[in-house]
Amino acid sequence: MEAVIMARYESNVKQVPYSQEEVYSKLSNLRNFESIKRNIGDPRLQDAISNEIPADQADMIRGNIEKMEFTPDSVKMELPMMGEMSLNIIEREPAKCIKFATENSPIGCNLWIQVLPVTDGTSKMKLTLDADINMFIKAMIGNKLQSGLDRVADMIASFPFPLLRISDEDGDIETQSLPDNETDAETAQDAQEDII
Repeated sequence: MEAVIMARYESNVKQVPYSQEEVYSKLSNLRNFESIKRNIGDPRLQDAISNEIPADQADMIRGNIEKMEFTPDSVKMELPMMGEMSLNIIEREPAKCIKFATENSPIGCNLWIQVLPVTDGTSKMKLTLDADINMFIKAMIGNKLQSGLDRVADMIASFPFPLLRISDEDGDIETQSLPDNETDAETAQDAQEDII
């Protein structure tokens, strides 16, 4: 039996057109992502997904998002050929870092999302994935883990963070649709281009 090693994968640093505090507050409560699930049929959200993900994978991802279950500390998802898996928040460092661990995953993984300020209204983030895999599996899937991590980082950096929110003390999610105008999206894109 081949020894299991810890393999580390890191995304590139991504510029985010929202403040460190806003990004952290949305990512550190996974119930905020219910708004994406609720609005998955909106053509503007579908276009945003299609812009970040290859077309052949976008429909599969939309279907997976519709099946996800969110709590403040976890997301349950059904993955093809893997079954049900959970990603659980196991540690929070306010405004700076969120650490996750997988549950019911064929590969034991920890994921960190680090967020740092750039200006008062912009930030940057990086994802780090530690996976417990043997050398044979690493040779087979290492590149796929890296490209998947980069895609996830791209998607998170492009989220419309102001739309991800919970409204009341009971944790009920505020019904909010995507904005009808594209001014906010254009402003966010302009800010991102200025940073890069």
